[in-house]
Amino acid sequence: MAKADVKNIEGYEGMTPEQKVAALEAYDFPERTDVVSKAQFDKVASELASANKKLQANMTEQEKAEAIRTEELTNLKAQLAQLQTEKKQASYKAKFLAMGMDEATAENCSSALTEEKPENIFEALGAWVSGHDKEVEARLMKDTPRPPAGGENTPLTRETFRKLPADERFKFMQEHPDEYKKIYGG
Repeated sequence: MAKADVKNIEGYEGMTPEQKVAALEAYDFPERTDVVSKAQFDKVASELASANKKLQANMTEQEKAEAIRTEELTNLKAQLAQLQTEKKQASYKAKFLAMGMDEATAENCSSALTEEKPENIFEALGAWVSGHDKEVEARLMKDTPRPPAGGENTPLTRETFRKLPADERFKFMQEHPDEYKKIYGG
């Protein structure tokens, strides 16, 4: 669709929105010069096909063989480029899989990387990381030992304290300094 050149509308910058709408509705778009009629297009296409046939007829056997070789070389180059792209994508996918990514996410990331679409990479990686974090958290929760049943307050010994994860030991030291000193005889 043609766009109006507002530079040709006198005083456009100072108009109110209503005046701008009215000015644009009254704007006369210039005739398009880049449009070709179907009849003219068909005529040129026919002339081109005819010239191509004459050229083919006038070619020597050597020229025909060279044209075929050139076409085959062009096709081979296109196939080589496609294979190189597929190889690069497969290499990226293997690296993503080696990091522990699931197959679908690895495929998405390798495609985005090959096609140089970083926004797609970040989107796929973000989704994978959040899912991975949830899996790790669930695994840690599953592996965390449950406290003994019965609600007994068993005293914390040095051995049980050492078995706690580092962050829990630190938290205990901060919240219960007196008990910490008792455990270590201080």
